[in-house]
Amino acid sequence: MSQLQIKPNLFIVGAPKSGTTFLYNKLQIFSEFYFTEIKELNYFSYDEIAESKSYYNDYKVKEIERYLNFFKNADKQKYKVDTSVSYFSYPRTANRIFEFNPESKIIAILRNPIKRAFSHYQMDVRMGHAKHSFKNYIEDKNEHQAHYHQYITNSLYHSNISRYIEKFGTKNVLVLILEEIEVELPKLFDFLNIENSSSEIDTGDKINVNKKPKNFISKFFQNNRRLAEKLKKYTPEYLVNFYKKYFYENAEIITITDEEYEICRKLLSKEVDELSTLLNKNLSNLWLMNLPQKNKN
Repeated sequence: MSQLQIKPNLFIVGAPKSGTTFLYNKLQIFSEFYFTEIKELNYFSYDEIAESKSYYNDYKVKEIERYLNFFKNADKQKYKVDTSVSYFSYPRTANRIFEFNPESKIIAILRNPIKRAFSHYQMDVRMGHAKHSFKNYIEDKNEHQAHYHQYITNSLYHSNISRYIEKFGTKNVLVLILEEIEVELPKLFDFLNIENSSSEIDTGDKINVNKKPKNFISKFFQNNRRLAEKLKKYTPEYLVNFYKKYFYENAEIITITDEEYEICRKLLSKEVDELSTLLNKNLSNLWLMNLPQKNKN
């Protein structure tokens, strides 16, 4: 099989901070999947990331030949997987992926959109990308377009999922719910028409923990993700895990205020209601979207 014939046919598109890294790590034990060594290639969102002047130093691939080169070692795996969460909310990515390979399968994993948005903000605080309050970013869309996109636009689940369903059809788009991932995983194997091996996946361990860089070395690699990915590729896992304690420390805990919660709820509740109708699942109740923060405990 020539390089140009090997195309990814399974896209795990997001949502960010909802469990895509979990799927990326856990599904690698199964022979039916081929994953690239760099998790997020961002090929189909290259233009948007470049135009938006994202505050992340994203690894991204512009040329099709270079993109396909990441899959050149794929062999008999049923699914060649691209796991780029930037594909979730940019309006043109669904169409680009469809034009590239209309036979693709699409997976999106979602969590409570308010928790997702605030978790994204917490990550940015840890990484030094967010200097203002969460309220400041979600109230002023024009002043903070890049942050608003990450926190709110990435949480517009119905709008973002609908674009993929319109292109690929409901039979080729699977939506998983993080809060119910243990019972949701069998759906994934059924959706992909492979033997159900969900019992082999440990759903209890945490993939992305609440850590922040503790020195200039870790900050350097954090802001040079392309170099970090390359070094990680050639460094034994036990060494990576050993040195983490020297480069990262526990981050301070920050919590969402009642006011910030209400702002998010007003922005996102309609989207959750519409997604509930689309999926025939009462996500508003699951995520307690109809309750003010102060009444949830």
